[in-house]
Amino acid sequence: MAFRFRLATLLRYRQLLEERAQVELAAATLALTQESRKLEALKEDHRRLQAELRQEQQAAFTAGTARLYDLALRRMAGRVLTQQAQVTRHEELVKTGMERLLEASTRKKVIAGLEERARERYRRAEARAEQRALDETALARHRRA
Repeated sequence: MAFRFRLATLLRYRQLLEERAQVELAAATLALTQESRKLEALKEDHRRLQAELRQEQQAAFTAGTARLYDLALRRMAGRVLTQQAQVTRHEELVKTGMERLLEASTRKKVIAGLEERARERYRRAEARAEQRALDETALARHRRA
């Protein structure tokens, strides 16, 4: 008789949930990486604009130019703040994804542990049955001899 784990369907389902959690975490991590790159690009643009403003201030500088730079710097700072909020949101999604993966993995391991213990009990029972059969065969041979 072959080993049959009664909770095999549940184990497959838990494995599926773990795999889904891994995929979701990978997607969230990728999105976080992309949003972080956007943030860094915006920060770099902001730094460049500030450097450009400093150069302009050393040369001929009009009030209109100052106003344009001020407006551009404020808009850029607003975009940086908005992007920082996006990065923070994606960091939370990654954290949530990690927690879900940990939970799914733990739940799967519980069932996998039950399967391993059941499989070991089955092996021991099979070994005992085989040993009994061998003992009976040896005893029958001994009686005939």
